[in-house]
Amino acid sequence: MTDSLLSIFPKPLLDDLIRGRWLPIIGAGMSLNADLPSGEKMPLWDSLTDLFADDLTDFSPLGPIDALSAYEHEFGRAKLIERLTDVLHINKSSPGDTHRAFCQIPFDIVCTTNFDYLLEQQYTEITSCHIIIDEDQLSINQNSSDPLLVKLHGDLRHPSRLIATENDYDSFINKYPLIATYLSNLLISKTAILIGYSLDDPDFRQLWNVVSSRLGKNTRPAYALVVDASPTETARFERRGVKVINLPGSKNNYGKILENTFKDIHNYWLQNALSEQTIRSEDPLLELLLPRHTPTRLCFFSVPKQYLSIYRKMVFPVVEDTGFVPVTIDDVLAKGNNIRSITDTLIDRASVVVVDTQKNASRERDDLKLAQQKKHERAKNNRPPLEIIEIIPKGSQPATEIPVESVIHRGNVLDQGIDKLLDEIKIALEKISTSLNSDFETETSNLMAAGEHKSALISAISHLENALREYFEKHSDNSSSKYVNRAPQLRKMIEESLMREILTKDEHSRIIKLIYRRNEAVHRTKNVTAQNAREAIELVRKVLERLRNL
Repeated sequence: MTDSLLSIFPKPLLDDLIRGRWLPIIGAGMSLNADLPSGEKMPLWDSLTDLFADDLTDFSPLGPIDALSAYEHEFGRAKLIERLTDVLHINKSSPGDTHRAFCQIPFDIVCTTNFDYLLEQQYTEITSCHIIIDEDQLSINQNSSDPLLVKLHGDLRHPSRLIATENDYDSFINKYPLIATYLSNLLISKTAILIGYSLDDPDFRQLWNVVSSRLGKNTRPAYALVVDASPTETARFERRGVKVINLPGSKNNYGKILENTFKDIHNYWLQNALSEQTIRSEDPLLELLLPRHTPTRLCFFSVPKQYLSIYRKMVFPVVEDTGFVPVTIDDVLAKGNNIRSITDTLIDRASVVVVDTQKNASRERDDLKLAQQKKHERAKNNRPPLEIIEIIPKGSQPATEIPVESVIHRGNVLDQGIDKLLDEIKIALEKISTSLNSDFETETSNLMAAGEHKSALISAISHLENALREYFEKHSDNSSSKYVNRAPQLRKMIEESLMREILTKDEHSRIIKLIYRRNEAVHRTKNVTAQNAREAIELVRKVLERLRNL
């Protein structure tokens, strides 16, 4: 996020974002940002008053709920649904850029009172989502990798579940007590973020008042994102216990301001999410500690659970031999077990994504779509490139029409013809490795200029490790395969370098100390000074030059 937005969003609220405690509640204002045919416009919630009043004789409704109630009384429920479908442009609208930016943020639960289908349409383009409308869906254990979209007021495909009229609102809590209880629990444990939501709904206000009155000072705060809020708007929210985050700009640019805000929120999340995650393995941890603008050696694998052990045993050593660090979602523990958030982080930091898209592997296909979107975003934002390898069973077609760098066919059972598969993976990764090799001087200089001293130290040691591995691959006998790119083996390469007089005793001693300092910085969060980083860079530069001349 920009500095100005960081000053607008309270630090405790940003902490809640990183810890997965946001509960976005989306109202009709979000639908204003839908894409519509030229000349068409999505109505505001209050605008429904006049749109429905035109069809009512000798009646002046006091608001949208009054208008919808009178319309249903006059013409029946079926006509109400048909008229709402028409005025909300249900068959003409599609998600806009604001929806796209919002749905990129890996929330685990999103609530909406909207009757349309814009959010679920956009989620389908990115991943998939589980829609909760009826109470009997609450007990079903859904796939945790997909967000839950809770449609509090139903939608137009479920007329009997729609909450639109006075009678619907008055009977909501009695008719749907489990939905009310579920929402109340979310408001107790999460921080509500109102987006395009006016708090006019009596059922939500009643639940919010109950939660607030019972918890008192222990009630979690709620926030509303508002563009150019007037003092009247701000006071109206604050009377109801909701703090306003007043986004600067004109209301005429409402959609664009929200879009940019969502993009900044997502970037902030990606930059800070690792603080709430536990990395099980050393090598992935070192790569994930590098800044987002720096290339990594991470190779993210999205594979079916039943094949993961084979990949770890047979494929990952080949990946390591090519200089990459294999990682899966099982290598990361995140609070709340939000699988999508882990995947988002790993793909965001990886240089290569390998996806095994066997038939009916929905999660892997979602990961492939996410990787393709990340690849496009990186190219647009001048970030390090992302390369994609898709592995499919023989006779299958690629999961998407968008081309990837490599498509590798395997046996219908993974370990059939495993040697051929390993050879093809190695060839593909070696080709990518050549194109991704970063310049030591440029990378370390950029990190030092940005004040990223710890990252500069980590990067310097990684370059040394890669150079030693390449040297031993070229100059050692057949047993040199033991010098693979794993943290425990770096010490062995350094000891062998001393024995072969590639390193002097002084250099050997200093490199051992650098590794120790790096490990302290990673595991004990010890500070790395600019002088520490410069010493590491100078020493590694000297060794790299020597290796090039051997």
